[in-house]
Amino acid sequence: MKLRSNSTSRLPPPPLSATQLTTAQSSWSWSHSFSHQLHRDRQSQIFRLLSDGEQVMIRLSRQTIRRLTSAEASRLSLVESMSAVLSPNANIALSYAKKSSLHGEEDNTNDTNSNSNASPPEIDMAITFLGTGAGSPSSARNSSSLVFSTPRLAWMFDCGEGTQHRMFKCSSPKLKPSSINRIFITHMHGDHVLGLPGMLFFLANSNFHRDEPLHIHGPPGIRNFINNTFRSVGSAIHLPISIHEFPQSRIGDEPKKIVCDGNIEVHAGKISHSCDCWGFVITESDRKGELNVDALIKEGIRPGPIYRQIKAGESVALPDGRVVDGRQFVSSFIPGRKIVILGDTNNAKALIKKSKGADVVIHEATLPDHEEAIATRRGHSTPSMAGNFAKKSLARVLLLNHVSPKVSEEGFAICNGMAPIDVRAQAVNAFGSDNVVVGVDYLRVDIDRKQPVQLEHCIESRNQIVSNII
Repeated sequence: MKLRSNSTSRLPPPPLSATQLTTAQSSWSWSHSFSHQLHRDRQSQIFRLLSDGEQVMIRLSRQTIRRLTSAEASRLSLVESMSAVLSPNANIALSYAKKSSLHGEEDNTNDTNSNSNASPPEIDMAITFLGTGAGSPSSARNSSSLVFSTPRLAWMFDCGEGTQHRMFKCSSPKLKPSSINRIFITHMHGDHVLGLPGMLFFLANSNFHRDEPLHIHGPPGIRNFINNTFRSVGSAIHLPISIHEFPQSRIGDEPKKIVCDGNIEVHAGKISHSCDCWGFVITESDRKGELNVDALIKEGIRPGPIYRQIKAGESVALPDGRVVDGRQFVSSFIPGRKIVILGDTNNAKALIKKSKGADVVIHEATLPDHEEAIATRRGHSTPSMAGNFAKKSLARVLLLNHVSPKVSEEGFAICNGMAPIDVRAQAVNAFGSDNVVVGVDYLRVDIDRKQPVQLEHCIESRNQIVSNII
């Protein structure tokens, strides 16, 4: 997609100074033109400028970046890596922007004490629910959608009606439409896919420059759905898109690898529903142990080819006759994390083997336990069915989503005018673990390496969201 300006005559004079840039109460039209002008500079870097609730892509030259103080830089949200731009001794601390910084509120960044090696605070890995409802959206829950994010990527899973609006209300830079790298669609039911055309319209008509195509992964038919939608409304998509349809398969087939992006892989497997539906297993590569070079040097073992054997954990004979155990000089390896995201299903056993040892399982719980027969007939699950899957897959944490308005758990009962049902208790009983959270819109679940999910914080955040809803 190319950046366009409404009028070339509106382009501002030569680039503003860093101070002018960050203190000006910029309008959309000003930023629009500014980004168009600086887009031609190949040596520039992309930033987002938050102004009056809008996100605008701008590019700053290397010279301008180097002149930024840490206070000014803290008002900008980093989009592309700065490592190739900033000199090693650059006195600058970058952090993710807060809206308050652009509207005259106090900025507590200390310029004189800023650390040249400081980096933006990053969520190591997270799941954010944008829609946790089943079927039609309600006042409490939007149609299905969630975002899996790391510091370098943001992947959306399902895009139900209203997903854009949910994203606009999120404060995280990772949860803006322009930040999404890939979209995965579990199946072609409307509550999982009807927000996709609107999302693509927005991206195609915005001024966000996308160097890489937006990858869309979905069932056979997703390509025709997108093409026919835009053809029907007489519009073209001026946006680089790469559509990947899942290969034809049967329930029970071995899940297939569909994405390998750096240290993260995604496998897709077919699961039982009223139409063709897929579930996904996101797997992070194991992190190998680190060699303790300082300890080796302290023992008189200088760097050389022998380090390779030691890092492999082998017993190595030294020239002086000593034999060292390599395992004593290598930190324990850290297993990669695993997240399972299931589409609508009444039986996902085809993915149990691939899901073994998952840090997080996200499973639907459309209807309460006493309506299991109805749920199964319609291709859906109950909280207990979700709990059983989590138990069989030896999962650490179970997150429930795709909750029907009929399932009026405590807190939402007021919204729906129904007697509360303890959805969580039903899942806990089947799972055999208290590590269960019933998802709500806007809930973010951080998945740390050492402590996969901090449940107390997660539940506290959830309760706060619910109290705001009711």
